[in-house]
Amino acid sequence: MRHSTLITTALVLALAPLVALFGRMTPAFGKEAQVAIVSIVQGYRPGTVTVASGETVTWTNEDAEQLHNAVCDASCPETFTSGPSAPKGSVGSHRFVKEGTYRYHCELHPNMVGFVVVTAAAPATTVAPGGATTTTSPHATTSSSTTSTTSPVVPTTEPTTTTVVPAIAPAQPTAPSSDKNDSRKIALAVSAILLVTALASFLATRASDRRRA
Repeated sequence: MRHSTLITTALVLALAPLVALFGRMTPAFGKEAQVAIVSIVQGYRPGTVTVASGETVTWTNEDAEQLHNAVCDASCPETFTSGPSAPKGSVGSHRFVKEGTYRYHCELHPNMVGFVVVTAAAPATTVAPGGATTTTSPHATTSSSTTSTTSPVVPTTEPTTTTVVPAIAPAQPTAPSSDKNDSRKIALAVSAILLVTALASFLATRASDRRRA
């Protein structure tokens, strides 16, 4: 009993750092707005949602009596549909790209109206060497550059000889090691040690059981 408890504890401790490490490495997914289709009278809830360009809106039919969907014709910045009219529990979505205001309706019930407001995507920010940050607008299409020309200066007097004592350059600081790499190495090392311990305990238990038999 004691051996099995030790093995279980060792396995849990060995897997915990790996689970935490996997959670840090899992990428974040994009945002998604949720809209419920309640009924013919109440329509869409919420009636207006705001998303950024590139994000998705999902419609879910919660009306137990009617078929519903969401459609938008050529009057919108771009046409879309959540899919065919379907009963309760059906789900449809659309990823919006073009900015603007979309006035959509139900295909079978035109009196049901909703709005989607699509704004510009957030600008991408990059960190340049030296710590400087650069923000790039997704709508920037042109760039301008300025060139300056300096005329050389002609000396009018004889140059004098000057002895310059070379300065002692300060030692360059050593780049710090990456904390993420260190934490991953430590987690993997601890996991390996605990797994070896669990395996040794398991083999010792099997050997003890055979001797008793």
